[in-house]
Amino acid sequence: MMYLPNDAAAQLYRSLGFSTYGVEPEAVCLDGVYFDAALMSLRLD
Repeated sequence: MMYLPNDAAAQLYRSLGFSTYGVEPEAVCLDGVYFDAALMSLRLD
């Protein structure tokens, strides 16, 4: 899971072969501010 927006992390994960399969709205609360989370996976076959 990766907090959005985080373009640097998204670019890193994609460069390693991860793909996004969903977004969970308001998944994380930091200092009273809610952020969405990208759900990512990596196929191992």
